[in-house]
Amino acid sequence: MEDTEEAINTIKAIMAEHSINYAFAIIDEDGDLRYDYSNWRVGRMLFSDSLADMDTEVGIGGFDWDDIEEDEEDE
Repeated sequence: MEDTEEAINTIKAIMAEHSINYAFAIIDEDGDLRYDYSNWRVGRMLFSDSLADMDTEVGIGGFDWDDIEEDEEDE
């Protein structure tokens, strides 16, 4: 758990250094969901918009999330 806390603090420091508005989510080695954001409204908006992008046929920058799912099913 200490390693996870240290990693989260490092992520927060890097994100804050480059942007005042950020949100991130990770799954740690134990399978626990961990997330943080610069403030509640920004976190809610960024996670909501990310989910909306993933639900579209083509996401940010032309990335197609369905291709990833199809590739994983093929394996």
